[in-house]
Amino acid sequence: MRPLLRAALAALTLAALASPASVAAQDGAVPLTGAEFSEDNGGFPQSLTLRVTVPAPPEEFDLAEARYAVDALSCAEGVTTQEGELAVADDGAVSASWEWDVADDGGLPPGAVVRYRWRFTGEGGAVYETEERAYVYEDARFAWSALAGERVTLLHYGEDEAFARGLLAWADASMEEIAGRLSVPPGERVHLRVYEDADTLQGALISTPEHVGGVAWPEHSLSAVGVNPGNVRWGRSVIGHELAHVVVGRKTFSCGADLPRHLNEGLAMWYGEGRLAGAFRLALDAAVAEDRVYRLAGLASAFPDDYDGALLAYAQGWSIVDYLIGTHGHDAMDAMLTAFGETGSIQRALIAAYGYGRAELEDRWRASVGLEALPPLAPPTPSLPEIPPLLVPTPLPTATPPGPLKGERDGGPTATPPTATAPPAAAPTPTAASAPTPTATAATEAGAGCGRSGDASGATPADAALAALLLATAAGSLRRVR
Repeated sequence: MRPLLRAALAALTLAALASPASVAAQDGAVPLTGAEFSEDNGGFPQSLTLRVTVPAPPEEFDLAEARYAVDALSCAEGVTTQEGELAVADDGAVSASWEWDVADDGGLPPGAVVRYRWRFTGEGGAVYETEERAYVYEDARFAWSALAGERVTLLHYGEDEAFARGLLAWADASMEEIAGRLSVPPGERVHLRVYEDADTLQGALISTPEHVGGVAWPEHSLSAVGVNPGNVRWGRSVIGHELAHVVVGRKTFSCGADLPRHLNEGLAMWYGEGRLAGAFRLALDAAVAEDRVYRLAGLASAFPDDYDGALLAYAQGWSIVDYLIGTHGHDAMDAMLTAFGETGSIQRALIAAYGYGRAELEDRWRASVGLEALPPLAPPTPSLPEIPPLLVPTPLPTATPPGPLKGERDGGPTATPPTATAPPAAAPTPTAASAPTPTATAATEAGAGCGRSGDASGATPADAALAALLLATAAGSLRRVR
């Protein structure tokens, strides 16, 4: 593995949920006291089993349901109900269990807080509910110890506590600086897990590229890195990078909208790692000298997954953030990120903070590195929607309905650069004059038209008249659409 690439490529998951989660009791439910809870996370990170035992149930139960939610930022209610398996012991105690296929739901980060309660339905229809239980979904492979700093709680395993305390001091200082620049409230705390290396970290994740050595879950205020005494210098930069991701992700959270990737990663590098150096600087300088930097539209949603392409994309993201902060200052950047969180629109956020939008940002940045402005990207070509075939019964053996008229499919070109976590459709090629090759998005296939079921060979004159009327109406509609 190349350390520089590990430092640059950090997985970011932005999901959705209110914090803290709450699994409210159902109205009219009878409180069930004395329940004993237990959890089995031996299948981490693939599964989690929730269990409960009711020593002295008030009556026989016909149904057991687990109701759960996860503490995280979200736009949805986030409460899910799943039916559990009931069992009755010889002494009359009732137990229930439910196995959650966590991987099938996209996975949970180590340290995620799951809140749940059990609901039982008695034979007579009465509903009973336990109290709420909060459970931390931890990586069961290790015995974790926690160290609390001013803004960061560091979790580690092993006996080298002095090493862990040194990382905590670095993480606290980094978090304090980032929070001060981006006006983060003092109560915001991040939990950072330290694994011994990147390979061990990847064992805690679902479907993660092998080059990832750090990861952030802003919606959970969690992050994790693979750092040991042999790579501590690199590890410090990764810690700063991931903490910046958490801060920026929480600050810009907006339902259905993500901060453009080049800004997200550029901010993590600028605030978390500092100056641009080494291979990143060389990659950017070479691309500028040859006028082959990426168009920003091609870096908005994903970065290339090849080493050279990723190196340039991260360096370019840092350079754009460096231009914005160097020209307008930290307060304007803070205002832009706040505006994005409120509007979910990068265009509106840029205009609110800087007075100009995406196209002018690209031109201004290019000018700042000595490149000329580029022509704007071509807008999508307007087109008529596809008109589905009109299906009607055949009125007479000699009548031949006209074939379906096809219009251009709706949907203009959209840039689709590759993701960093899956094989891309086509890697965006750096170019000075054009965006990455767009991919046309086909419109959704239309459903069948109106028609009558059964055999049309026994058509009546009424059928023929109806068919003629429908065909005439459709033809007139087509002429008006044109």
